Amino acid sequence: MKPYPAALGLVACLAAPAALAHDEHAMHGFPQAVKARMTLMESVGRNMKVLGGMAKGETAFDAARANAAAAALAEEAGAIAAAFAPRETHPESEATPRIWDDWDGFMARTETLRRAAGGAAGKLESPEALNAAMRDLGGACKACHKDYREKKN
Repeated sequence: MKPYPAALGLVACLAAPAALAHDEHAMHGFPQAVKARMTLMESVGRNMKVLGGMAKGETAFDAARANAAAAALAEEAGAIAAAFAPRETHPESEATPRIWDDWDGFMARTETLRRAAGGAAGKLESPEALNAAMRDLGGACKACHKDYREKKN
């Protein structure tokens, strides 16, 4: 299976937070809202990594696993608004102040992700269906990260 460019960009965009998962010790001193938000976004990253790995051919396609990841993504995307509602931040957070300055734009992007994931859940029965869904999922993640995420080293 040949990976689609959107899938490659998506995996690059989301693999980093999953690889740098924050344990409770590492987040000592973080406001609780920031911890919860980071944990949620790490889970989004893990689910995207499952889908991206299948789309890139790094892992075997598994319809049940792909559909479960898409369903989890839809649920997680629906929780983003509540997770980001507190205007709390921390120097190590990758969330930029633009999230709260452009709340409507940020919410529109989270809704795009929720719809893309919800629309894919239960319909990922082939690698081709997954690759088609990855274009929308990858685009949603990339657009939000471009405008609302600051990469930390």
